[in-house]
Amino acid sequence: MKAAQKGCVEVVQAVLNELVNINRCHPNQHTDHAVAPQDQEQGHGSELDTYDQLQLKRQTVINRQGPNEATALWIAAEHGQEAAVNVLLDAGANVEVADAKGCTPLMSASQQGHAKVVELLLDRRANIDERSSDGFTALAISARAGHASIVRLLLEGGAAIDLEDAKGWTPLMRAAQNGHIEVVGRLLNWRASIDYQGDSGETALRIAALNNHVNVVRLLMERGAQLELADKAGWTPLLAAVFKDNLEIIQLLLEWHANIERKVHNGATALIIAAEYGYTRVVRALLAAGASTDAIDYEGWTALMCSAHEGYTDIVQLLLNARAYVDARNLGGFTALVIAVGHRYPSVVRLLLNRGADAHWKDYASGSTVRSIASDCGSIEIINLVQGRSLPRSS
Repeated sequence: MKAAQKGCVEVVQAVLNELVNINRCHPNQHTDHAVAPQDQEQGHGSELDTYDQLQLKRQTVINRQGPNEATALWIAAEHGQEAAVNVLLDAGANVEVADAKGCTPLMSASQQGHAKVVELLLDRRANIDERSSDGFTALAISARAGHASIVRLLLEGGAAIDLEDAKGWTPLMRAAQNGHIEVVGRLLNWRASIDYQGDSGETALRIAALNNHVNVVRLLMERGAQLELADKAGWTPLLAAVFKDNLEIIQLLLEWHANIERKVHNGATALIIAAEYGYTRVVRALLAAGASTDAIDYEGWTALMCSAHEGYTDIVQLLLNARAYVDARNLGGFTALVIAVGHRYPSVVRLLLNRGADAHWKDYASGSTVRSIASDCGSIEIINLVQGRSLPRSS
């Protein structure tokens, strides 16, 4: 197998010839005609047995599996050793013997981009749509690796274009995941399903947006990919791009009129997500595109509350400048001011108070007030800020 890996064709051939020199005991070889007919018949049968045994031994040796269950053919294919692959194939190596992960020699060559070896294996009728243990075909493997020439060979050889892997992903989705735009284009030209959804509902566009592949996103949209297809958790391409702070893709999707107010599984909009994660540039872009500052998630949280909770002063300022409602309450009854006080963010508290946040807030169930929460948090700066704004109102 080391010889196969290094491409030592002479060594491979010599080993095969030494192990099983078929000519030396072939049943058609010369026999002694003086032998009695009965003895000759017995001898011929013995020779047939020997021949069959050697053929079996030859196949056993050629297809012997080493570490990780790889055969000599598998290793030669992986390393692109075309001549060694030829010798092994001519000697009867089985093209379908897979390694421990269910990966065949064709898959191995496809992963490494060895076009000549792929052609050889296809010529020997390797199963083009065989799947590995994780469901990958040779086409999916080459698409994931970005080998456009291999993808072309496999498509021309009749590979099924939309076969799913174990996650329900197609070769197009794998190419989109890694930003291989040439492969994406080639698969689309061969009519790959552009809006195919994986087991979790993800599409090639959503995958490309999540992984920040701008050119792939643009190509998919130009080819007609649906902007609003969401996965099972509600993530659209725009929401996925926001989650990963992929500003250029966000701007591109907005130019194509992606729905800016779509919500994920917990009710959060793109603006709420960006505010929660501190993506200042994204918040600015979403506000410029008209995102609602008063949208709430399913627990009543606004973007302003989320940014106050994390102490993102710049984002709080942006939202206030965009006229976010400062005294909105979530389902727990808390306002952005109460949240900022409780989490000890004096700069946020000051901003909110300067914009008229209600310092007389009270939770009637517990009796808590802004002043009591400020006292509990132990920040002298916040206590002073709140006390200056929460003097008893004159009757």
